[in-house]
Order: sequence, then structure tokens, then C-alpha cells
Amino acid sequence: MRITNSMLATNYLNNMRRNLNNMSHVQNQLASGKEIQRGSDNPHVAVRSMQLNSEIDANNQFDTNIQSTTNWLDTTDTALGEANNIMKRINTLMVKAGDGAYSPDEISAINDEVKEKVNELTSVLNTSFDGNFIFGGTKSTSKPVTQDASGKICYADKDGNPVSYNYTFTANISSLSISAGDVKNIDSKTGVDTLIAQLKTVPTTPAADYTAAQNAINDLQKQPIAIRQIDTSLQTEISDGIVVDYNKTATDILEFTNKSGVSVNVSDKLADIVNCLNVASGSATSPITLSDGTTIAATDSQTALSQINGNLLGYCTDISLNISKLRSNVGAMQNRMESSQKINEDQTYNMTSILSSTEDIDFTEKTMEYSVMQTVYTASLQTSAKVLTNTILDYLR
Repeated sequence: MRITNSMLATNYLNNMRRNLNNMSHVQNQLASGKEIQRGSDNPHVAVRSMQLNSEIDANNQFDTNIQSTTNWLDTTDTALGEANNIMKRINTLMVKAGDGAYSPDEISAINDEVKEKVNELTSVLNTSFDGNFIFGGTKSTSKPVTQDASGKICYADKDGNPVSYNYTFTANISSLSISAGDVKNIDSKTGVDTLIAQLKTVPTTPAADYTAAQNAINDLQKQPIAIRQIDTSLQTEISDGIVVDYNKTATDILEFTNKSGVSVNVSDKLADIVNCLNVASGSATSPITLSDGTTIAATDSQTALSQINGNLLGYCTDISLNISKLRSNVGAMQNRMESSQKINEDQTYNMTSILSSTEDIDFTEKTMEYSVMQTVYTASLQTSAKVLTNTILDYLR
């Protein structure tokens, strides 16, 4: 085959371009520290790198979730500790009040301190963290509890108004009562839908009565919403597919079943304690009715003190035990978060190491490779000076 000067020049330029491209590629690797600059350089490595980066990003989000949850749990643990201290103090005051040696004035002073402790408990239940009320469930932007005119703890709506736990009204039919969250069992015969239908189809009802009844129905329908929100668990994802409930709600604290299987309403029991102390101190002006239906005359201090020393003291102990149980659950969750964070950090470290070995270059190796490329490129330039020596000047000469 005849070899021409044109063929020599073309081959030389092709080889020179290839050497220059190789040197440029290694130079880019040294500048970026990465094996590939685009997916087409090595599709397999590109896909693997994207998968690892995605998993590392997810793990970083899990780590953020775990840290945020840990801070939330720390705040919850502190609040529950304060609540437990409050109940222990109330327990101590009840024991003192039950001592027959205390005068009515001294019992009145004890009652004043108990009322302040109830106020403190309300404040604890309204503890916030990072702008959210920790015991408010999904109703986290407004206080979960408040106190009514009598000082009793009760749930609060979004505007901070007390939410009535029992709602009674007359709608041109028999008096009806419904418990929050129980929209089916108003009484043995009538349901909410039936009641609304009756209200809307009674033509003989005076307009004022109808409007009042309709407003009552509207209020009634809104009552359970706040309580359901407060009683809702908050969830977070701490690992791929692992979602946990991490909050405690005001409902967990205020409503529970003791070890005897008896339902305890903390708000009612604290109100009973205050009412009995009112009677025992002689400040009651009318008979009181406790949450269990027991009626005590305004002057019957002995029965009131008997209630304080008996059932109510037992319920106070139950409340403290329930708070301790909740705090124990929070502690267990804190331990789980600590363990999950350690596992998450180990996984992130391992994946980062794999990613580094997949896409990062060995600088020593690449520096040597670049030196070789430079030598090859320089040699090709020197070779061209010998191979492509003929020019038009050679012919003229």
C-alpha cells in the first residue's frame, strides 16, 4: 500500500488529538477529584453513585428526624418530671390536710397552694418546644389545655376557649347530652344525624329557638375536633420504612385507667380535691357533688376530709404512677433514638466510604498517570518534527 504524506499527517493529527484528549480527561479528574464527569463516561459508576448519594441524603434526613425527636423527647421528659413533682406535692398537702390537728385556716392555706399547683400543672401541659406545644398532638400551634372559670383544667379549642366535655341543650325535644368523640350515642334512641334532621324539619319551632338549637348543634359538632387533635399521635421516620410515634398528649396525662381498671379523669379528681378542701376549710357556701356522684354538705368537713384521706388520695397516687409510666415510656424512646442515631451514623459512614471508593480518584495514581500522559504528548510532538519534515521550502531549496 502506498503511504503518502497526507496519510502520515492525518494519522499524526488523530494520534495527537487522542493523546491530548486523554491528558485533558486525566486533568479534569485531578481538578474534580471524581472518576467521571458525566454519565456517559461510565454509566455503571454513574448509576451506582446516584443510588448511593440518594441513600446518603435519605440517611441525613433520618438523622435530622432523630435529632429533632430526641430534643422533643428531652423536653417531654423534663415536663413530665415537673408534672410528677407537682402531683407529689399535692399528695403531701392532702396528707397534711387530713391531719385532724390542722385548723380551718391552715386547711384554707393548703387549699390555696393546691390551687396554685393545679395552675402549675396547666402551665406544664402547655409546655412548648420550637414553637409547638408538646402535649397538643396535631393541635400543636395552640395551647392544648386551659382552665375554666372555676379553675378546673379542661381542653382548649384553637382560640384558647375551654372545650366542654359534656354538652347539653334542648332542641324542642328531650334534653340531650353527648360526650366529646361519641357522635353516635347521644341517648338510647337519637343520633346526631337524626337530631339535625329533626331540627331542620320542625316547622312549629319558634325562629329564635330554632336558631339557638342550630347554633348548639354547630358548636356540638366542633367540640370533638379539638380533643381528637390533642389526642393524635405524632409520627416520624427514623429509618427506611420505620415510622414511630414519639409524642405524649395531654389526654395521656389527664385520662387513663389505673391498675384496678378504673377510669381516672385527672381534671375531675383535682377539682374534687379543691372542692373537698373548700368544705374542710369552711369556705364552701353550698353542697358539693364529686365526680363519682357523692354529695357532701357545705358544713360536713369530716366527710370531706375522709374523701381526701381515702379515695382522692388513692387517685392522686394513681395520677403520679401514670405520669411515671409515661415518663418511663419517653425514656425508652430516648434510648431507641440514641441507638437509631448510632446505627444511622454507621450506615452513613459505610455508604460514604463505598461512594468514595466508587467515584473518587486516587490522587497519587492519577498524578502519575497525568505525568505519563504529558510524556506521551511531548514525545508525539517531537516525533512529528522528524516525521513531517517536508515543507514547500524543502522543494524550493
